[in-house]
Amino acid sequence: LISPFFLYAVAFVAGMVFSLIGIAQDTMLQKDVLKQIRGRIFATKEFVINLTVVLCAVLIGAISYHFAPYTIILVVGIILIGITACALMIYAAIPRHIRIAL
Repeated sequence: LISPFFLYAVAFVAGMVFSLIGIAQDTMLQKDVLKQIRGRIFATKEFVINLTVVLCAVLIGAISYHFAPYTIILVVGIILIGITACALMIYAAIPRHIRIAL
């Protein structure tokens, strides 16, 4: 599965998914944020997103120098499963009448 075509396809699909998330975030921000501070909020959001991408790229590059690719994929998968489990527990802890509004 580690071929350029597969990686391009995964990057394309991930870009589409992240694009939808970004559009939803921007829509919510435009609706709920005061007009006077909207520019600062968007600039900060973009800065945090770009900084996260750079830090993850550097971290993954440093880690991949020392570990095998499948070990990295396994550890990242376990971390993502843990984050998902925590998110589901937090979501389940929200009272039902509030969850419906989400």
